[in-house]
Amino acid sequence: MYYKNLRAEMVRAGISKHEVQELLEISNNTYYSKMTGRTEFKLSEVEKILALFYRKSGKVYSVEYLFDTTISNGLKKSKYIGETAHQKSPDTSQELSESTSETLNVMNSGGIINE
Repeated sequence: MYYKNLRAEMVRAGISKHEVQELLEISNNTYYSKMTGRTEFKLSEVEKILALFYRKSGKVYSVEYLFDTTISNGLKKSKYIGETAHQKSPDTSQELSESTSETLNVMNSGGIINE
């Protein structure tokens, strides 16, 4: 299963697939392709999903956690937002990208993210 953390946290936060589809303006087929790892999420889509989680749950999640595709041996099942297949898992203590850090700063300050 791809993105097991994303799926689990969607259930915990009460976020439906239809909400995500509407937020990202994608079809059911595109949603399925992204959630099964056939196609990658764009950075802008990842940021929108992070903002949705923050609005719904008040929690800030890391990209590494929500979009993790690690299997038990520490290797990747598929591409992970620009990384190659079978690459070792990123260190979760690693700093977030500048773009994601800026998004989190906006969310923490109560601002709204616009594209």
